[in-house]
Amino acid sequence: MAVLKKKLFNIEIPQINFTTAVVARTEDEVVNRVIVLDLTRFLKGRGLEARLIVSKNNNVLVGNFFSLKLFGEYIRQMMRTGISYVEDSFVCISKDGQKLRIKPFLITRRKVHRSVRNALRQKCNEFLKDYSKQKDSEELFFEVITGKLPKDLQKVLKRVYPLSLCEIRVLEKEK
Repeated sequence: MAVLKKKLFNIEIPQINFTTAVVARTEDEVVNRVIVLDLTRFLKGRGLEARLIVSKNNNVLVGNFFSLKLFGEYIRQMMRTGISYVEDSFVCISKDGQKLRIKPFLITRRKVHRSVRNALRQKCNEFLKDYSKQKDSEELFFEVITGKLPKDLQKVLKRVYPLSLCEIRVLEKEK
């Protein structure tokens, strides 16, 4: 029985204009495989890990995002003494009907009362649910990668209390 040699297969990621390679014996082995990418270099030090699932589209292997996560080291680096942080987790439905789990992470400039943290959490939840209804899931992934979504969120939350850091810690598609 002949054993096939392993070859390199190029996978295009059109959302970030990037091509990566995967080693496999056949193209069928690559389809539906999960690829993990470290996007730290592209994002100027913002430690972000992307998980993509490979699909075949017009005889081209394409990677589609299904999860984005901030590295724990990046979050620990941003933490300081004398600050408060706010975390939350909820499910939103995007414009294309996809369920997305969003976990925002907010750091205030000073220590704040629980009522302020709760107001930040509620305003963040309300904004992200409305925002996700207007965008497709692919657009949301792209806006988290480019930093547009956290920037818009920070502008809204600045009215409640000024933040030193506003990030989307996790964005992933629900099963």
